[in-house]
Amino acid sequence: MIAFLTAAMLASTPGTALLTTTDGGARPQVEAPARTAKPKKETRYCVEGSLTGTRIPLRECHTRSEWLSLGFDPLEKQ
Repeated sequence: MIAFLTAAMLASTPGTALLTTTDGGARPQVEAPARTAKPKKETRYCVEGSLTGTRIPLRECHTRSEWLSLGFDPLEKQ
């Protein structure tokens, strides 16, 4: 009896009209959203240095443009 009432309630809801179509019950095809190209990541350059009083090396990583704004060119031969 509960299954019959549940089926009757589902059949009478307006949301079921979206699931059925007049062309034999086939669902309309929905296009998938277009994939967007991933932005190209900038290369990061890491420089290792040392601080006085510690044996743990200091590693700092930035893009080349960030290094240039800091006044250092990581690609320059020293």
